[in-house]
Amino acid sequence: MLLNLTEVESGYDDLQILWGINLSVAAGKVTAIAGPNGAGKSTLLKTIVGTIPLNSGKIEFDGKDVSKQSQSKRLRQGISFVPEGRLLFDDLTVYENLRLAAYMVGQDRSEFTVNLEKVLKLFPEINTWIQVLAGRLSGGQQQIVAVARAIVRSPRLILLDEPSVGLAPMVIQRIGDQLQKMKDSGIGVLIAEQNVQWLENVADEVVILTGGRITDNVSPKMLGSREFLRKAYLSV
Repeated sequence: MLLNLTEVESGYDDLQILWGINLSVAAGKVTAIAGPNGAGKSTLLKTIVGTIPLNSGKIEFDGKDVSKQSQSKRLRQGISFVPEGRLLFDDLTVYENLRLAAYMVGQDRSEFTVNLEKVLKLFPEINTWIQVLAGRLSGGQQQIVAVARAIVRSPRLILLDEPSVGLAPMVIQRIGDQLQKMKDSGIGVLIAEQNVQWLENVADEVVILTGGRITDNVSPKMLGSREFLRKAYLSV
């Protein structure tokens, strides 16, 4: 497995959010985390990427224990994060946002040029915005750039936090198409998402997170069923 979490617990100061999380993500697969608001989905992704420290447990990436590594070191090892709200630098151009992302993982200009070409093949529309300030883009355009920013780092694992929020169906479909291409290229993908209809088409497996605990693992085919809704949103 590309990513393994063993009995992971974390939270904010004295408030513990996650309890005994055991989770694996394989290379070339899309794993989705479903559950109600406040279940701990964002906290789980931030714990994996290193913005929230562990209280206990272990995080292994590519067979190495990264539990005590900084966020920047995890980033350089190949874990990219697309946060909810995108968090682009609004006063920088799209090109500058992408170049900065590559610089943060130690890419030189030639490496960045190669990776940028790959990104522009996935999202050719970015060519139109490449010299536009990120703050002037629409929400859908910014989300595409945020995903491109993760890809330009040439990651092995991408974490996405609620990538479909507030987006038009056409944009959501575009992102889903690119997730399939990432998966086909061997990248592991972990998504925290509430749009279960979309997940049904992009996920290989779904874990249900409620009350900070993983309560079940279900097939994507179950996502539209009453049984899934009961387990994911009506459990106490």
